[in-house]
Amino acid sequence: MIQDQEKTLFAQWSRKGRIGNFAKDGVVCERLYKASVTKLLFVLKETNNTKPAFDLREFLSQGGHEPTWGNVARWIIGLRNLQTDIVWKDIEVLTPEQRTQAYSSVAAMNMKKLPGGHTTDAKLFRKTVAHDKDFIRRQIDLYDADLVILCGSVVAQGFELVYDPNIAGRWQTTSRGIPFIEFRPSKFAVSYTHPEARVQNCLLFYGLIDAVREIEQSRRR
Repeated sequence: MIQDQEKTLFAQWSRKGRIGNFAKDGVVCERLYKASVTKLLFVLKETNNTKPAFDLREFLSQGGHEPTWGNVARWIIGLRNLQTDIVWKDIEVLTPEQRTQAYSSVAAMNMKKLPGGHTTDAKLFRKTVAHDKDFIRRQIDLYDADLVILCGSVVAQGFELVYDPNIAGRWQTTSRGIPFIEFRPSKFAVSYTHPEARVQNCLLFYGLIDAVREIEQSRRR
């Protein structure tokens, strides 16, 4: 059971790192995640929710919120329907129920388990990732995701640090300049922007979908 392994990992991680307010995360619904044709993992920096014992899994199972998780829900819908040209007006506004349904089949995690503020201290973040890289790698590997979306350039840097020197491939770019890497055989990570980036939501959506379509096409060749 993935959730049992998460529980064991988090106990070891919080104890060794002496993290008191450890923010948990991971698979929202293990049954639906395992049943997915393409297993999706979203990796972010840290939560800014300082609520004691915050659990991202519970938060998403209750619908999340805009703008960060609203965009992620739209991304999931697009990634689950790559063969369909989705009209923006059909997903521009999602109900909490639609968001909950989208989140239920994915995994989502933060590299840094201690909650932070709205703006991440990049230097502290990199230091934390370097210190916790073995735990971070263990958590990512736990999900055996086919597609990992790295939400922000500093997250992509952290991902590279976590897997170096045992990363399988090298960074490439799509024809429109989106970086991606085959970090394990037939397992891809995409270096993308944070879902709350100051860019129109529609541009964030179609930019990611376009990139993943190209990666999928190249993988089938």
